[in-house]
Amino acid sequence: MLCQSSKGQFAQVVYRRTRSTNTTVRLLHRDHTNKNDHQIHTLLLCRHGNSIWNGGEIGTFERFTGWTNIPLSDKGRLEAAMAAKHIVSSKYRIGASFTSVLHRAQETADICLSEIFDHYGGANDYSSIRQHTDFRLNERHYGALQGLEKEKAGKGLCGYDSADVRSWRRHWDGIPPFLGETDARRLQETETWSKVCGGAENVPRGESLEMVAQNRISPFLRGVLFPTMREIQKDTREHDAVAGLVIAHKNSLRALIGIMCRTEEDNEAMEVLESMKIPTGLPLVLQFYFDEKGQWQVVRDNELSEDQIPHQKIPLCSLAALSDHVNQTDHMIVRARGSQM
Repeated sequence: MLCQSSKGQFAQVVYRRTRSTNTTVRLLHRDHTNKNDHQIHTLLLCRHGNSIWNGGEIGTFERFTGWTNIPLSDKGRLEAAMAAKHIVSSKYRIGASFTSVLHRAQETADICLSEIFDHYGGANDYSSIRQHTDFRLNERHYGALQGLEKEKAGKGLCGYDSADVRSWRRHWDGIPPFLGETDARRLQETETWSKVCGGAENVPRGESLEMVAQNRISPFLRGVLFPTMREIQKDTREHDAVAGLVIAHKNSLRALIGIMCRTEEDNEAMEVLESMKIPTGLPLVLQFYFDEKGQWQVVRDNELSEDQIPHQKIPLCSLAALSDHVNQTDHMIVRARGSQM
């Protein structure tokens, strides 16, 4: 499982079989209601599989992708299939899926859902899942950085100061240089996405994480995801564990996590979010409920250590920790990673 400590360091946590249930498993196997009888909703957050611009295969380089419509690599297709295996090995039944309009997310969703239905012998079909495709789940628009190699840009070799590039990538309010209105990339994007987005004015020229969160993710949650999660819960048998599957992108998922966990209200949690890396093709679990005032609250467990979740206000856990496809033994192995975004 990929986690972070509260100090912003990354850790690779490999779960091994234990004779007693660990606290993370207790969190993910909560009843459908909490101690105050609030209905608990479960989201499986999955970044698309590796794309040909993620640099995961020989001969490819990691580039700023943003809204560039790049397909999955062969590795990414395998990751999408493995994500499905983690899902079918868990207790969760997918009641709804939410996907961006970008090809790499769409392809990941197609592979993942196809594998899920194949596993169940075709007993269900796609009509049994409420499927939503929404441009507001698209990746953060990286503006003029789109298409540049990340390593070169990070070394100041692409016309931008290396410190500025790091700030644009990491900070919640860091805004990269906008694409010019006459830039060929801008013209191509407005031609491709204007109708999907309801007009060229809704096709961004560059975004900070904060802009993604406030302009796109927040209205998407309130207008689409929350109502859908309530609907699928109503249609679920009492003992079923139903989940919503969100297949999106590193930064749109970080923005979603930031909104859901209200990281703007906690400086330490914001630091963790800003340095968080979300791996491709690995579903993460986030649970929430609505309180008496109708406000969402994420499910937290104070027994969890900082090595098991990124931060007490960001209670994410890897679905792979519960999967039969993960080697489980008596211990957790924690290996620190660097915090470069």
